[in-house]
Amino acid sequence: MALTLSSLNLAQSAGVTIPLCIKANDPLPSPQWGLGGAMSSAFIGPGTVGATITFKATFHRSGDDPTSFKVSASDSDAASAGSLGATSAPVDVVFPDPTTTSLTVDMPLIDNRLWEAGVHVYDRILIWTLAGSPPTVFAQSEHRVYVTLAAPQLPWGDSKNAYVFGGMARLNASTNPEVWTALLDWSCGWAKGATTVEAATSSITQRVNQATQFIYDNNRHFINDRDFALASNGNISLECCNVSNFLTALMSGVVHTVKINCVDCAAIVTSFATAIGCQVHAITINNKNQDGFPVNQLMLIGKEFWSLPNSELGAITGFFGSHDVVVTGANTPVVIPPLTTEIFDACLQVDGGPDPWALVSLGNPKTPHLPVAMTYLETTATTYAVPYSVMDYLPRLLADPNQDAKPANLNDMVKFIAPVQGTLYGCRPVI
Repeated sequence: MALTLSSLNLAQSAGVTIPLCIKANDPLPSPQWGLGGAMSSAFIGPGTVGATITFKATFHRSGDDPTSFKVSASDSDAASAGSLGATSAPVDVVFPDPTTTSLTVDMPLIDNRLWEAGVHVYDRILIWTLAGSPPTVFAQSEHRVYVTLAAPQLPWGDSKNAYVFGGMARLNASTNPEVWTALLDWSCGWAKGATTVEAATSSITQRVNQATQFIYDNNRHFINDRDFALASNGNISLECCNVSNFLTALMSGVVHTVKINCVDCAAIVTSFATAIGCQVHAITINNKNQDGFPVNQLMLIGKEFWSLPNSELGAITGFFGSHDVVVTGANTPVVIPPLTTEIFDACLQVDGGPDPWALVSLGNPKTPHLPVAMTYLETTATTYAVPYSVMDYLPRLLADPNQDAKPANLNDMVKFIAPVQGTLYGCRPVI
């Protein structure tokens, strides 16, 4: 008697999202698992705690073999976090007649332990057993499972109903329907253990900021324009995030060589966080005239010293023509976040000390603080006295242009501006 397992596909169900791509424009093979050893991949979010996960298993028999079998499947380590569970009882695999040699059967697995450790990447082995005295192990299959917070959000997934900022125009087709496993390996690893959007986005922001390959530059390096078709006919040019190049840079091994700016950082954090189910998007900070604003000494990405960005020798303030950060929430049309919005900024560290407006060259110590889940503006006070103990973002970013008083009426000077035209309200299609 010789029953063989020839292929497996993970069935679409609540909490399970497929398909995936191995990398850009390179979809996973179908079937997801075959005799060649390919791993199946899936998104499985918190809604699947202990729920049934169903594999569609294709079995093969020779013409002289029996037509009826009882098959069980179980995780090789069912007691550990990440277990795929097991069949509750042997499943009948009954070929309709002696001439049928191939049959696909649903194999429901119960009592999985996938969500016990939050966001994760698991490599699991299923053991396939034929009932009998004694039971006989006849196959095993290897599976990589990406456990995420939820299904992927825009710009991943079906974005044909997304509106483009600036023209209220709808796309007529998905801009990027499948998330890449090449990205998920990093994103799930960076956000390992996270159970909330804030925790996952914070971890991703921190890892982008700490990536040793990158160094701050004033220009964009991971943003490219591409044309997309509109639902109302015609085309529109969208700013796309070149995640392919970013992944290449991550694996390059270079140190502080690859240039990156705030727009790049916000787009990268957004792309990685939305892939694992976070509702986040990029937004621009600028003054009401949208012509830039002075900033304090900052520790920019890839640098280990305090500097005044975009300033000349002898300057007492730096300058940003604008600045992109990431905020939580759906990327809906022209919704300006409240002042209490939490900021995620991978591009820089602010001074978390008592006098963020002082210059380190004058002997003032500074304390690097990465803005993750950092409130944009806590106070509505008109002056900011030293020592300043409130850990809010804008006062620690914005310099006093006159240097004779601390920044006053900050939100009248610098505001949230709606995301730039050419994005899906703060989310950029991924290339």
